[in-house]
Amino acid sequence: MIRNTVSWILGGWFILSLLGQHPGGNHRNRTLLYHLSSTIFMPNWSFFAPNPGVHDDHLFYRFVSKMNGNTSEWRELQVPEENKYIAMFYSRKSRELKGIIDIFSTLEYVEGGNKQQSKAVAPVTAAGRRAIANFILKRVESEHCPDATLEVLLVRSTGYEENMDPIYHYRFSFDTAR
Repeated sequence: MIRNTVSWILGGWFILSLLGQHPGGNHRNRTLLYHLSSTIFMPNWSFFAPNPGVHDDHLFYRFVSKMNGNTSEWRELQVPEENKYIAMFYSRKSRELKGIIDIFSTLEYVEGGNKQQSKAVAPVTAAGRRAIANFILKRVESEHCPDATLEVLLVRSTGYEENMDPIYHYRFSFDTAR
């Protein structure tokens, strides 16, 4: 008897949790679920991904010679393939690239709204750019020449949406002789 009651309660709780996550439905159902979730412990799954990624980020780089100004072609930084079975659960390489993309987002935020606080922003910007440049230089040591400037470009695309052009999102130069 107790086992059946607990099963019914947990099953109902699970179904209400699923219904609460569904974006559709009419206003009356939404209001009912809102009142239930405020009185009963209901999970809010948007806590884990409040702003889910909707773009594909691509990191490009090239070298510009200081002596003659020649530039290399833009190349996309490739993340090496990992064992697909292990990568389903954890992928160290994709975590590294995700960290670099997060630095780009922070740089965009810090530089975007703080034009008047340039003294406070400068160290954050320099550290972020240095971290990104070191990440790229570590992976392309064979192409690197010491008398060149590294140019970095973040391109955002919509993934499978082919009728939209990619956005050239953030670009900066970094002196590799530092």
